[in-house]
Amino acid sequence: MTLFLLHESNGRQDDKNLICLPDRFSWFAFLLPPVWALSNRLWFTFIAMVLFILGLNLLSDCLILPILGFYILAVLWLGVEANSIIGNSFARRGWHALNPVMAENRMRAELKYFGRIKRRVARMGREKTHMQHTRGQDKEISQDSQSVDTQSVQNGSVE
Repeated sequence: MTLFLLHESNGRQDDKNLICLPDRFSWFAFLLPPVWALSNRLWFTFIAMVLFILGLNLLSDCLILPILGFYILAVLWLGVEANSIIGNSFARRGWHALNPVMAENRMRAELKYFGRIKRRVARMGREKTHMQHTRGQDKEISQDSQSVDTQSVQNGSVE
């Protein structure tokens, strides 16, 4: 089971209104970080990666093993956080993060999400009907209490 992070755009009216990102390790981001950044339109991330790699190359003359280990740790971190970085870029573009969904694959995650919406809409409809029904009962009770009050005043039995 994978945790999927859903993002929704309120401005779009086509079938690309919902994006479902799995929260798991990204091998593409781990193996080819600059290509991954370009393919996901993460321009500042790409520039930061190029500067990071150039900085490591400048330092590589004196400390080869520590720099290689540092690079491996950095790309390992990027592989773990890749989909979160993509999700943050969607948030900066105006997409809204929705509740996460646990599912076997992307299609099941979307089905679970839309099932939640359907249940929520049905529950809201039931609550609205219940509220209308209770308002009607409240009106009947207040009308009954007013009629009892007027009868008490007419009979002279006011406390």
